[in-house]
Amino acid sequence: MNWFIILSLFCIWNFQECHCCKWSADHCECSDIVDILRRPFDDDKDGILISDKVGCVRNITCRDSTYTYVIISFDESVIDRPDDSLNDIAYVDSADLITGVRTGPVDVFSLFGMSCENEKWYVTKYPFGLSYNTVNSTKYITGGLDGKRSEIGKVICNPVNPPCECSDIVDLFDDHSDKSKIPVTDKDGCDKSITCDADEYFTYITISFNGSEIVRPDDSHKDNEAYVDSINHQTGEPRGPLDIFSFYGMSCENKKWYVTKYPFGLHYYAEDHVEFKHITGDLDGKKSEITKIACKPPGI
Repeated sequence: MNWFIILSLFCIWNFQECHCCKWSADHCECSDIVDILRRPFDDDKDGILISDKVGCVRNITCRDSTYTYVIISFDESVIDRPDDSLNDIAYVDSADLITGVRTGPVDVFSLFGMSCENEKWYVTKYPFGLSYNTVNSTKYITGGLDGKRSEIGKVICNPVNPPCECSDIVDLFDDHSDKSKIPVTDKDGCDKSITCDADEYFTYITISFNGSEIVRPDDSHKDNEAYVDSINHQTGEPRGPLDIFSFYGMSCENKKWYVTKYPFGLHYYAEDHVEFKHITGDLDGKKSEITKIACKPPGI
């Protein structure tokens, strides 16, 4: 017996077995899931974060919103079609449409328990049930659905925003703002929620005319500063807690933070730095770089 031949045959067999095992682990019998993936309102897939894992497993990151969902057909599902449904279509939601509660970006592949079977893509999990249309309204089916297979017609994904290029907005709080007591919530991308009490003296945004699209008045003080108010200075009307991020239309652009909304205009000091004057009207939409944020913590 030629032991060299036997050893060679064994090595070839072992290589083929290992190669087949690896091929089986990496191979997916379903078509590319990108083929059924869409952005809301168009067929463009740009901006959707998707990565391949082992076999048929994927990671598809989307915003949880009314614009992220899976379209299924009752005809291709083990879920019975309600008698009052307008058509055969139903929607597996990524957020609780009844309460409107959001949790942030989600991997819809795992959220909906997507799987490949017999060359078809299915959902098997319904975290917020599903919705369908009747003649007059939208109705919901909740509870007892997980584990039931529904073939996927389309995956609609509202893409997440790219990472924020601006510095932490908390760094702009002035020295009198107690950061530890100010609720700041990170949302998608650069979006935030910053809750402050509207206040004549302790909640406002400081800008510089040099960094603003608003023209500096001729009689303004040489420091170039102006202040975007959180209440109406002329009436003194209190407003209570508010999200100053949306209130002032804050945004990040070219690594700088701006305000774009001026609900009560702004005021600036005159040349004597004693009298202050107001600018109101036709300011919304004009960008002003934020130099400081004054925030009175809510309830204090």
